[in-house]
Amino acid sequence: MINTLKNWSTRSENTIVINEECKQELISVLAYEKFHLKLAQQIEIASNVDKICETFNSDGTSLELWCKDPADEKFLRLAINSESDFLVTKDWDLLKRKNYRIKNFNQRNLKIITPIS
Repeated sequence: MINTLKNWSTRSENTIVINEECKQELISVLAYEKFHLKLAQQIEIASNVDKICETFNSDGTSLELWCKDPADEKFLRLAINSESDFLVTKDWDLLKRKNYRIKNFNQRNLKIITPIS
């Protein structure tokens, strides 16, 4: 994952954004047993995220979002508020794009994609 982020971040047309809420989610997910990451590896990835990603601080725009998994709303909100072209995820519900609605907001061509491994 981190190599994919590094590759994307080296292209001048790409800016990878994250906010504190999404970063904390990433850190907690890295600790999942299924990833078999030692604590040192988790810390290294979190440190690289700080180097690679631009922190986006939103004013908390009150978009009405609906997700099958309410925990996914933070990722959609970040993508929309930062006017991102892509939301990159391995989350199946987000990838299906059938699990959310944005009310009273016309998001321009947000594409939800999976990272290339």
